[in-house]
Formats: sequence, C-alpha cells, structure tokens
Amino acid sequence: MSKTKPELRVRRTRKHLWDALIRLTTEKGYHAVSVKDITERAMVNRVTFYRHYEDKHDLLMRGMDEIFDDLVARTRPPLSSYRVSLDRPAPNASAFFQHVREYGEFYRVMLGKNGVSGVEARIRKHIDELFHERLELARQSQSGIVAETMVPPDLAISSISAIVLSMMRWWLEGSFPVDGEEIALYTTRLIVLGPYRALGVEIRTITGEG
Repeated sequence: MSKTKPELRVRRTRKHLWDALIRLTTEKGYHAVSVKDITERAMVNRVTFYRHYEDKHDLLMRGMDEIFDDLVARTRPPLSSYRVSLDRPAPNASAFFQHVREYGEFYRVMLGKNGVSGVEARIRKHIDELFHERLELARQSQSGIVAETMVPPDLAISSISAIVLSMMRWWLEGSFPVDGEEIALYTTRLIVLGPYRALGVEIRTITGEG
C-alpha cells in the first residue's frame, strides 16, 4: 500500500504536467510555452517539475514515447488471419483510429499550426514500418500478394502513409464527424482500391491506337 500511493502520485503529477503542456501548446504554440507556464497551469511547483523532467522538451519526448509505444502495441501485425475486405475495415485501421481518438487532443495540436516538427515524421515512420511488415508477411504466407508489384514497394507504401495521414487530419480537424469504424473503413477502401477506383472512376487499359 505504501508503494502504491507514491506511484499514483507520480502518475497523477506527470499527467497534470502533460495535460498542461498540450493545452498551452494549443493556445500559444509549443515554442512560446515555458516551464513556468506549465507548472502554473498544472498547479505544480518547479521543484517537483524538475524532479520528473529535465525541461519541457524532455516532458514532450517522454510523453510522445508513451503514446507511440501504445500505437505500436495496438497496430503491430498481424491482428487477424482474414484478408482485407471492402465491406469491413482492416483490423489495423480500426486499431489505429481508436488510438487516434483516445489521443485526439495530442494529435490535433501536434499536426496543426501550433505543433512540433518531427511528430508527423514519427507517425509516418510507424505507418511505413507497419505496411512493410504486412507486405513481408503476405509474401511469406503467399496470401494476398503473390504477383509482381506494378510500382516500387517503397513508393507504394509512402503513398499509403500519405493516405492514412490525410484521413487522420480530416477526422481530427472535423472533430470526429464519423465514428472510428467508419473512418477506418474509408481508409481501408482508399488503400485497397486507390483514389480513382474508390471514387467510382472506370479504369481502362489502352492497348493500341485507333
């Protein structure tokens, strides 16, 4: 019992400091926020702050590490054995957007005008790694991807990451206009079909002139 109470106090203090940092970043931009601002908003004294963190950058990096650890844990493939369907979202997409919803305030501010450079690159890196792993698993099991690729894999995966980030931004900026399963399904369809096919544009192959 004596060990539990201090641990809870530490977690509570760190949460207050993190929440203060995110809200202040929303209001005035990360670079304008000082440790004094954070401690006053969190109602924590500066001595306590420095007992936990070296500076505001240390607070940001460690908070981000926890968030991205959660993202990796939820979306690491494979989450299911069935193939991707156009009638239901891919399990990884559902898990991804559930995570984004839970950490919505963080992602909204960090991907916005008051955010911090490098956050988007870290998200994109995770998405790239996720799809590289899924591609390799599909090849090893000879399910899903057995034909030769029509574009270089790195380029295709980079395009997938751009789609996911675009959908993520749209969802956050609109304050979650659709639920998590719906945005996951839309994202799955865009990835599987490609933008033209998803919009219903007929794709024709030109075999010759005349």
